[in-house]
Amino acid sequence: TGSTESVHQSCLKRWIAEGRGGDVTRCPQCNASYNIQENVGVIVSIGNRIESFVNRAAPFLAISFATGFVWAGLGMYGAAVFVHVCGRDGSILLQRSSP
Repeated sequence: TGSTESVHQSCLKRWIAEGRGGDVTRCPQCNASYNIQENVGVIVSIGNRIESFVNRAAPFLAISFATGFVWAGLGMYGAAVFVHVCGRDGSILLQRSSP
């Protein structure tokens, strides 16, 4: 009840967070969307951007690291099999031909 013409921003945020009154993203009288802008410092803004970037990049980084570990493991396994099949003389040839 009461007027929504002038409202404390913290009270409105609490009202939205608690989910009172159905659709809490719109004014109950005129059905206009609320436009809540938080005043944050430069450091917080930069931190939010970094967090957003990390959240988007994390899956790609995880896949890249996993692929790298698999690739390295297969390389070591292949070298071990080569030494096992060709013996020590074959491993010397492998070392000489490596860049």
